[in-house]
This record gives sequence, structure tokens and C-alpha cells, in this order.
Amino acid sequence: LEVNYYGAKSVIDAFSPMLKAKSPWYGTRSIINISSGEGELVYLNSYLQTQFQDILTPRDIDEVLRSVLEDSTPKGDLAFGSTPGYSVSKAALNSLTRITSAEDPELRVLAVCPGDVSTEMCSDWESDILQSPQEAAEDVVGIALDWMAFRSGGFYRGAEEIPW
Repeated sequence: LEVNYYGAKSVIDAFSPMLKAKSPWYGTRSIINISSGEGELVYLNSYLQTQFQDILTPRDIDEVLRSVLEDSTPKGDLAFGSTPGYSVSKAALNSLTRITSAEDPELRVLAVCPGDVSTEMCSDWESDILQSPQEAAEDVVGIALDWMAFRSGGFYRGAEEIPW
């Protein structure tokens, strides 16, 4: 949570005044959040799915995360898969993406899943399904630079929009 959600939120908050400024020197304004398919709501338990669907503000995200950390959510697994904390943190980041996009229609905000990347986190996976960090970066940069194909507030993997 500290890196995947709170870190991104801190950076957005720190750069917010510059991003909101209407200056010709800044050019087009974008925030590209690096997310994960594991942050899709379908991977969370039904209680958290409902909580994240109802989120309207960053404060709402913080409340949901506080309940997770205090273990006041219904008992059971937070998410399906081997990294439930990671899924919750990326779902929080996706919610922040959606909210930030809605707050300023002139600011382009996207969440991008780079796919399965050959990193330490994925070291136990079959190597033939992983892409190199360079390939993943090329996908993310391509999405970031293509203003016409990717709508603000969307969640993307490759060139495809994926569900929250």
C-alpha cells in the first residue's frame, strides 16, 4: 500500500498545482499510473468489490484501506491469488485514477497494466509468457503518447481497455 497507492497519491498531490496550471509551457498534462490486472475488482472479495465500486473521493479510498489494515472487513481472503495485498493496493490505485480523471476533465489520467514482466516478482513464472522490462516500458510509453486512442479515466493493458 505504501508504494503502490500512497506513493502514487503523494506524487499526484505534490505535482497537482503544476498539473492544474493552464500554462503553455507545460503542454499536454497527463498522469500515467502503473497498475496491474490483479487490481481488477473481480480479483477482490465481494465486500471489497462493493466498497471500491462505491468510492467517490480519495478520502473514501483511505477509509477502505484503513478498514483493511484494521481487519474490520468481513473475515476471509481479501483477494483471490497469491498476492492479495498487491491486488488491494492496485485496486486502490485504479480508483484514484478514475477519481483524479473525473476531478479535472482537462487532465488526462490513465491506469496501465504493463502485463506479465520478467522481474523478481514474477521469477517463479514460466519464462515464455513474460515480456522483458523494455517491452513492457514500450507498451506503457506507447499508450502514454497516443492521445487519441486512450480515453482519460481508462484502465489499459496493451492497446485494450480492461475492466476496473
